[in-house]
Amino acid sequence: MEDDKYAKELDVAVRVVHMACALCQRVQEGLVSASTDQVKSKDDDSPVTVADWSVQATVSWILSEFFGSQNVSIIAEEDVQALSKADSVGLLQAVVNTVNECLAGAPKYGLKGPSEALLTSQILEAISRCNSIGGPKGRHWVLDPVDGTLGFVRGDQYAVALALIEDGKVVIGVLGALITQ
Repeated sequence: MEDDKYAKELDVAVRVVHMACALCQRVQEGLVSASTDQVKSKDDDSPVTVADWSVQATVSWILSEFFGSQNVSIIAEEDVQALSKADSVGLLQAVVNTVNECLAGAPKYGLKGPSEALLTSQILEAISRCNSIGGPKGRHWVLDPVDGTLGFVRGDQYAVALALIEDGKVVIGVLGALITQ
């Protein structure tokens, strides 16, 4: 087996998932301790939270900075439509604040964060960058920013899942599972 072939990718994936889990914990504590409007419903009535968009933006930004945005194909769940609506200004600001707070702590996880806070447009771009359709050829990162959003909203179990697929085969999989008592 080519143990070192994906060493850099695995290292970054583990670090960014660890960072994303810490972000989720902070957001979940806020959801459980206070009644907030940080949860929206998607068209299929499933919930989406500040954590979903924030993790997606954070992971997208880190992967793009580390590997180069031209070289990174990311498949993820969330889009920016709900965040772009006029009635979502507070929600969007919460995402921007959460992402910038998380990225400011990137050095704690051995990752390089931005030199200054990201603008709203940069965060929306990072979320939108996760619109790859994948395919059987090439290299694609697959992200589920909060797997188990309903449990997350209730203060229960959830996970952050990140995988790297190359030419149709999963070559790396990282799962950050937070188990509540």
